[in-house]
Amino acid sequence: EILQSKPMRRTVRTTGIAVTLVLTAEELRTQLADNPELVRGLFATMAERAQRAGLARVFPTGAAREFAQFGEGGLQPVEKVLAIRSVPIFRHLSADEAQQLAAITRTVEMKEGTALFQASDRPATWLIISGEVQLEATESLPAAVARGGDAIGSFGALAGPRIGQNARVTRQGIALQIDRDDLFEKLGDRPEMLRQLFAGIMDAPGQAGIEESSTTRLPVVSG
Repeated sequence: EILQSKPMRRTVRTTGIAVTLVLTAEELRTQLADNPELVRGLFATMAERAQRAGLARVFPTGAAREFAQFGEGGLQPVEKVLAIRSVPIFRHLSADEAQQLAAITRTVEMKEGTALFQASDRPATWLIISGEVQLEATESLPAAVARGGDAIGSFGALAGPRIGQNARVTRQGIALQIDRDDLFEKLGDRPEMLRQLFAGIMDAPGQAGIEESSTTRLPVVSG
């Protein structure tokens, strides 16, 4: 709730004498703005849970039809913003923050038979506007195909780990690339974008690998 700037969903009462640690929303926002490594650490924690939950590296955005129209006459600035906001974790971004993110998003012309990225490349989120990409199988990861309307990496890439697979273009098209380091640099300057991004992560089904159940227990440090 504090990451999303939302009211608490539960009332917590102690059953005896207890000592608790308190961090206000304003204090947390200050810490996040002043400590980029803290932001990375939060993403890494969520990514670890997502990995245990079996989060897919390629997943549909549900906007394949719209993407096909975007790619027909070249990608316009407003279409770039709309494409970015179709990714579940970016859906909470306001128009202004989405434009800021679009400014650091690279448009890539994919040519059939060429490599889109290598397993050792820097972490990034890829959004396939049109065309098709084949992710090659490794010892630990199966092969996968990404087509127009699909995202590759997304939350997992933002948290730090590389995608870990080579990607080859099997049908020409257009892709968008959001570099992880460029994004974190932008987040350091725009606390509102950071808040909206966390809101998107928590609300996106399966993206953060965090699912609340009726048996969830809140920890209390007692003394």
